Amino acid sequence: MFDYFKNRYVTNGQPTDPYKTFEFKSKKIKSDVFGYLSRETPSNEQKLKALLCIAFRLRNNLFHGQKQVDKLYEQNENFKQINLFLMNLIENK
Repeated sequence: MFDYFKNRYVTNGQPTDPYKTFEFKSKKIKSDVFGYLSRETPSNEQKLKALLCIAFRLRNNLFHGQKQVDKLYEQNENFKQINLFLMNLIENK
């Protein structure tokens, strides 16, 4: 799951357009997550932190604010991946 988001948000060490428009609560969190995603060998703790921040934003963006239904379908794979992560996290407490 980490690799899915790394491939989605980092190309050649640079943030992709989807990452540039991904709104986190603060610039520090966005910077930290990008740092974890762009590392050659992030630790498991860094992977966990990045995925939890991404999960929070994806789920928050889904349930708050106005939505264009066709735009939600574009997020289908993102939600599948992050929900698999959350289910595995809960099951393997």
